[in-house]
Amino acid sequence: MPDQPAPLALDAVAAPTPARENVAIIQGPPFRALWEELQGWAKSELVPKAYFGKPHDLLLAVRHGGELGLAPVQSIQSIAVINGRATLWGDALLAVVMAAPVYQDHQESFVVSGKPVDTLTAEDLKQDATAAVCTFQRRGKATPATRAFSIADAKRAGLWGKSGTWQAYPQRMLQMRARAFAARDMFPDVLKGIAMAEEWQDVTPSPAAPPPVVRRMSERAPVAPVVVTPAEVLAFTTTPPVRVKGVVATLGGAVVTLSDGREAFAEDPRLVRELGELAGTDHRVVVDIDQSARILSVDVVE
Repeated sequence: MPDQPAPLALDAVAAPTPARENVAIIQGPPFRALWEELQGWAKSELVPKAYFGKPHDLLLAVRHGGELGLAPVQSIQSIAVINGRATLWGDALLAVVMAAPVYQDHQESFVVSGKPVDTLTAEDLKQDATAAVCTFQRRGKATPATRAFSIADAKRAGLWGKSGTWQAYPQRMLQMRARAFAARDMFPDVLKGIAMAEEWQDVTPSPAAPPPVVRRMSERAPVAPVVVTPAEVLAFTTTPPVRVKGVVATLGGAVVTLSDGREAFAEDPRLVRELGELAGTDHRVVVDIDQSARILSVDVVE
């Protein structure tokens, strides 16, 4: 029997590794073993429901997490796909930042009536000026990044009182917004553009455009026949021999451009089809056009 690749030991991936080393793990020789192991994980009820039965999604999550410095198990527990985009839960985002060599320190608090507090009361949540504040200090950079997100900001964004987490945990959601802004501004090289899940789940995806309705010619409503009165028969113009330059389909017929510069309208489907075949050719035609610029007949000049 050919040698089977050794399964990837769980203890080998449980400990956090630097992003560069972790990417090497999932792209190097152990890749086959990891892929076989992920197929087993996809059958486990311990993986998030979004990954159950989807080993390819698990692989992409592991690779994405590896670029952020997360081990495979950490990746599938920390990365959530929301509205078609890979995001990172707020606590995992903070962990990624704190594990980066350039991280120095951070502080999180709330501000009520201009004073910092550690937590909010029911009365604090009634004031629009109440805000969550997050400050990150980067190693080697003198100026910290401080970002705030207030109740007034949440109201402007249509988030305050929104059913779900904003209604159940308003203090926590304010904190996550301030954290996301500060972390992304101070550590773009660490986060590499990944969004925070708590932030992205509030984004309403644009509705998909409805698919075009395609109908067979036989299913379309019949075009009413052209009715020509005796007076109209006497009131038409016969063109000299001309060429058909173009035919543009419109509602109920087609606009026909002739080589003498005239434009006329054809309603009869038979005429529209015939003119379309003549358009752009060297064939010359004689066209009968009534006073309303409607084409009554077309004769090809031999």
